Amino acid sequence: MKIYNRTITGILTVLLAVFSYDTALAQWTKPEGDTLKILLVGNSFSQNATRYLTRMASDGGYTLVLGHAELPACPVERHWNRAMISERYPDSLAGRPYKGRSLRQMLESERWDFITMQQYSMHSSDYDTYMPWADSLYNYMKELCPGAKIVWHQTWAYRNDARIFGQIGTDTATDKPVRARNDRQMWDGIVLSTEKLTGKLPLEVIPVGEAFQDIRCGKKTSYGKDPAFDFKNPVYPALPAQDNSLNVGYYWNKDKKFILDPNHANQAGCYLGGLVWYSFFFGENPASVKYIPEGVSPKFASELKRTASKIFKEHKKQHEHK
Repeated sequence: MKIYNRTITGILTVLLAVFSYDTALAQWTKPEGDTLKILLVGNSFSQNATRYLTRMASDGGYTLVLGHAELPACPVERHWNRAMISERYPDSLAGRPYKGRSLRQMLESERWDFITMQQYSMHSSDYDTYMPWADSLYNYMKELCPGAKIVWHQTWAYRNDARIFGQIGTDTATDKPVRARNDRQMWDGIVLSTEKLTGKLPLEVIPVGEAFQDIRCGKKTSYGKDPAFDFKNPVYPALPAQDNSLNVGYYWNKDKKFILDPNHANQAGCYLGGLVWYSFFFGENPASVKYIPEGVSPKFASELKRTASKIFKEHKKQHEHK
């Protein structure tokens, strides 16, 4: 059962709380203490981006507490709907999807410093899938956690050999989604949607998608499909070369089926996401991060840190001039 009552409860009435910031919480700068608490309201892409974040924070001398309000392939609309189910029917399991807890319970379980939001990747390039649910969800969370700063996790476009890309609109005649033709069109939709969203809500952006795109457009770091591999007749356990890929890509599953996952981040993509998150929340140049996860070559790790460092410098400068 979907609940779309966007006027429900008094959570949407306190507009001052919606646009208030805790000035002690700032992105691209070092936190005042050595402990940071972040609640992730997301899906598998937030899991990807934070896979190595706790290790990076620990190596930097910080204690990181992560809360996980994450559901597979979950758009902001579903997070909002589940929250409203829990408000109307507190005993309903549908309203407690986060390992038996509601979003309210997750929000009230800690004194969070930051709360992150994001869109489901298949919807990330279509702004019409953001509103009004992102607005309602933001207001709800700000009402329950007025001292937390809510930020937006900008996710990434799919790898260029994906068979299907994100939604960029809806066909009015059939009411079916219109898909991006390629990774570039999907990325353009993500950029446009992010700009529209941040024009509507006071959200700072964790620019992971920007970092992915920078790597993909680099002459030395772009991914290209292996021309020597026979994709039509693959033979177990052979795999194509996937140098510079930020996504899982091709693999053999336990049933020896040849699978393509061009969406989720691999070790390198998770590492790049972690570098961007680390610099965003801890205000340190990610070039200083010494940890390199298994599966990421030192050479490629250097390129990933270079890109993350460039983005850190650019956004920190922009933030200082606001």
